[in-house]
Amino acid sequence: MHENGDDMRVYWARQLSHKICFQYALMLSKLWCSALMIVVIFVGFLTCGLITFLCYNIPDFSDPIKGFEARGTDIKSRISSWNQYIEESKVIEGSLSFYPTLHDTADYFEDFASDNRVIRDIDTMGYLNEPADSTDDSSSSSSSLMSSSDEYLDTDESFFCSERYGDYDARIAFVSEPGYSLFSLPAIHSVCKVDELRVRSHIDFNKYCLRQNFECCPSKSLGNYVALLRNRSSCFDVEQEDVTYAIELLQFCADYFHERTLTRLCWDYSTNSKRNEYCYAVPTNCTRFNAVYMLFQYVLSTDFLSIENPNNFHPKATMVISPITKGENHLKNIYIDNFKDSDLSDGETEIAGIDFGMKDSLFVDYLISDTVYPALGVTFVFFIMWVYIGSLFITTMSIASILMSLIFSYFFYIVVFRLVFFPFMNLCAIILLVGIGADDTFIFCDIWKKLRFERPHTPLLIIMIETLRHAVLTMFVTSFTTAAAFYVNAISSITAIRCFAIYAGTAIMINFLLTITWLPAVVIIHDLISQKLTCIKQRNQKTYFDKFLLFFRKLRYQASEYSRIFFEKLLPCIIIRLRIFWLLLFFSLAISGAILIFVTPGLSLPTVSEFQLLQSSHPFEKYDQVYRHLFRFENVQDGNDELSNSIPVNIIFGVHAVDNGNHWDPDDAGHLVLDDSLDISSPDSQQWMYGFCQRLREQTFYKRTLGYHPESCFMEGFRDWMTQNPCLTPSGIDVSPCCNNTTFPYSRSVFEYCLKELVLYLYDDLLIYFDGTVGGPKFHKDDDRISVVLVTFEAEFEYSVVYGKVNDFWNGINDWLDKELETAPKGLKNGWAIADESLLTFYDLQHHLAVGTPNSLMLSVSIATIVLLLTTRNLLITLYAMLSISGAIFLTIGILVFLGWELNILESVIISIAVGLSIDFTVHYGVAYQLAQEKDRESKVIFSVSQMGCAITMAALTTFVAGAFMMPSTILSYTRMGVFLMLIMTITWLYSTLFFQSVCHFVGPEKDFGLTAMKCCKKAHCNKSPSKHRLRDYSMSFQSSSMPQSSDSVELECLHDNGQQTIPVLKTLVRIPPSWDHNTHNSARTLNNSREIPMWDTPHLDTQRLNTKDLRLGEAAIQILHPDNFDRVHSRTERILEDEKFLTQVYHSVPNSDMIPNNDPTIKDIWVPIR
Repeated sequence: MHENGDDMRVYWARQLSHKICFQYALMLSKLWCSALMIVVIFVGFLTCGLITFLCYNIPDFSDPIKGFEARGTDIKSRISSWNQYIEESKVIEGSLSFYPTLHDTADYFEDFASDNRVIRDIDTMGYLNEPADSTDDSSSSSSSLMSSSDEYLDTDESFFCSERYGDYDARIAFVSEPGYSLFSLPAIHSVCKVDELRVRSHIDFNKYCLRQNFECCPSKSLGNYVALLRNRSSCFDVEQEDVTYAIELLQFCADYFHERTLTRLCWDYSTNSKRNEYCYAVPTNCTRFNAVYMLFQYVLSTDFLSIENPNNFHPKATMVISPITKGENHLKNIYIDNFKDSDLSDGETEIAGIDFGMKDSLFVDYLISDTVYPALGVTFVFFIMWVYIGSLFITTMSIASILMSLIFSYFFYIVVFRLVFFPFMNLCAIILLVGIGADDTFIFCDIWKKLRFERPHTPLLIIMIETLRHAVLTMFVTSFTTAAAFYVNAISSITAIRCFAIYAGTAIMINFLLTITWLPAVVIIHDLISQKLTCIKQRNQKTYFDKFLLFFRKLRYQASEYSRIFFEKLLPCIIIRLRIFWLLLFFSLAISGAILIFVTPGLSLPTVSEFQLLQSSHPFEKYDQVYRHLFRFENVQDGNDELSNSIPVNIIFGVHAVDNGNHWDPDDAGHLVLDDSLDISSPDSQQWMYGFCQRLREQTFYKRTLGYHPESCFMEGFRDWMTQNPCLTPSGIDVSPCCNNTTFPYSRSVFEYCLKELVLYLYDDLLIYFDGTVGGPKFHKDDDRISVVLVTFEAEFEYSVVYGKVNDFWNGINDWLDKELETAPKGLKNGWAIADESLLTFYDLQHHLAVGTPNSLMLSVSIATIVLLLTTRNLLITLYAMLSISGAIFLTIGILVFLGWELNILESVIISIAVGLSIDFTVHYGVAYQLAQEKDRESKVIFSVSQMGCAITMAALTTFVAGAFMMPSTILSYTRMGVFLMLIMTITWLYSTLFFQSVCHFVGPEKDFGLTAMKCCKKAHCNKSPSKHRLRDYSMSFQSSSMPQSSDSVELECLHDNGQQTIPVLKTLVRIPPSWDHNTHNSARTLNNSREIPMWDTPHLDTQRLNTKDLRLGEAAIQILHPDNFDRVHSRTERILEDEKFLTQVYHSVPNSDMIPNNDPTIKDIWVPIR
């Protein structure tokens, strides 16, 4: 018997949370302690800020898309290793050489500087004995186009100055207004006028333009090419007959262009004549001045006289290419002065898109200028908090704690976590933290105000204890779930998402810590100082400011009364009366959202490889997202020309595909790791490689090309050379064993010797220069060993960024290669393929967005479910809450899909954190419902709505407002985050308030149905006892003592005895003697008659059962607030009545002096008041 009492005492003595809560509240209740805490936190804030910003670099956002790529993935490992291999293949700096050390490298490059050798690059694929294909749009002249401004002084006296085609020049895309055609005389004059007034007339244009005879060259535009063809001086002199001639000429020459017989090589600018050697079949009129080619390739959109619609004479867009290099600072002045904040239409044409190459630098300016919108949001949230809280001091300090959270988080991010990369996405945490921080402040201050208002004479210690007990758990739950939703994104492979997850999650948790340290101290100081100021003002005459404050408080009180009526009367009535309607409505909306996500239109992966930084309406973004893809020359640069159906693929042996750089730092690409097991010299390896090349040519993805390309798969070329090479040269020199007398496969020594001889022959005799991208062996400069073997080929693939097409193409190549490597000898088993870097980088991003986002979302949901279950301790409440959260998420994401959102980087983060933001309100309602003392569903619903509705609504409103103020921003990330916050707050409030409460009213748990805590407690602590204890611990559950109380409600009250203030003893373990008669006692005394304790009637109390069983009163066991009373419990066996109605609340009025001794003999003789 005694053992069971000891077990109970040990169990409850372990609950140190009560003791910690008491000591912490006792410390805060002292003015000097609260002031010291504020000073310490503020000094820490200043210290962290100074260390971070003085000792570390300030974040650089000059490259805003840095980090928007996957790291540590298979594809990224290959791309990184390939780039490192290219770096190591550089002639001077690299450790690899295409040329064996039998020939001196320095002498070779001295010779190379004077020789006219044929240079091979990735575009020409190293075709032997042929000049580089000059018809390629990325011809060698492009290198000079990006040189310094000194080269602008061109000597070629042509109409457009030179063969500078405009690939690197500033460009503007025009569209026609309704009723006009771009290929009409008014539209041509309109475009010429806009070009002249907005670009060419600017002072910076005249300083930096491409010149001829000291005059700026004409812009490449439709009007100027028509003027050139008709011998007009400028586009302003073009007449209608000139336009008609140009249309007829383009219609006549269209087929030659589409057949690719009309190219840029058809016209010789030096002689102003047609080049018959290249374009003998093309009529001369189609080649004059390259005008037709330039119009089709650069100036007119692809729909004009296209193959699909040969009679379309109305292009969607036309291009003006200015003779000034884009990306320079001078273009920034032109844009700001003549384009920004001005009407881009003149009634006939409209500027649809601009590419000045300065979007990144302009983005940084927008980051600075758009800070006004978060500032306005914070200001409005500040005003709402001030009105609700009623204290300017507390509101100011609360906003300060939110801002300090950002600096503290940045300190941990940079100094503690040692993360050097800070993406601009991290700035979005400001918007989120304002809303979340305001939510926590509302919860804490709401509980404090209610307790202070209802118990004005209760000591601050007790008020703070109750506030902390009720607020800390719910704030921790909401902060933890939201932070967890961010932290789970750290598993992403995308660097920017990882960094954002760490920074935002840390900021939220630090804000929670400040809310339970900084905010309570602020509230205590405010309360104590306010009391003193009130006493002083009562003795002094009131000022006008005091009268204004009094008027303001009256308004607040009136508003609070209306709010109370709405949330305690009207809103519960709306929920209960229309519960079936709400269930059907929100269930249907959730289904609709799921259809929008998974069926039609469906949440799709990004289809444009350029990451959008600015609003879609911005001309820079309109060019990149829309008009850039309407012109052939832009598509050729991306490999996306309508006639281009292949991309280069490389299979590399001798390099380990590893991404050994810092995955948290985009600038750390790692280093090259060579495969020491590479062995291409053995006969088995030679035989396998030769067969590999033969089988490669038989694959469906292999594109056959014209000509002989032995370097593509060098083993074939090497064997052919050995076979065709006679052992005796015409001069009688014996070249054995590198001749046709040696049979394949060759011995190791012969292979290595003759391979070097072949490389010497290719350079010395055929003047071939191999770079890192050309197939063949690569030698290590230190020991001349073959370190890398490269096989190159063209693969059949119509360039596309559509995920499914790229996935099929890439998997097809890798699946075939994996099967081939299974039969490879040991020295060649580690080969891998790599294709176009930009294509695979974007595909890798798409793949990990498609895989990582659902994983993060499911992990967030799992964490939320566990937290809900631990918080509410009720399976049904948890189930209903997750239904509400899921519905809110489905509807939110469905609306975003309907708005045209794609699953890009920011959208992936938004979807993942939707769980963390949508759970907060449901947690508040669920805990309040569970802790309501009423047993029927309707009363529980009314209780939870009336108590939590106002605070939840204010939290939703502040977050909504923070998002709304971001809508005017030019930066897309800000506006997307703003749209999301407005949607998620609105939808979550509706689902948690209307749907969740309707479900609880319809099928919610009653009494202890679905409760899991008792079973766990029985199993953990009560197995040894023959008695069946029912243990419940609500000590850290949210329950404001200001809530409406029922006859058996749990409330902490401060009792007074003859004016002497006492410390309340809550939920103590006591015994009622069987001799006590409830019907004859209205009061009770201790056995020694030292004190009389009042009694309350309890109509449902069964006195017969009291006479037969000992009754353990209270919710569970001893939970006395005073730390000295943890062990003051009677040791005899106690049994709990199974009927919940007998578990009543005990208030034991014991003076503070009587509570000090642990062995107070009166504890077992005190009669207990039963309420």
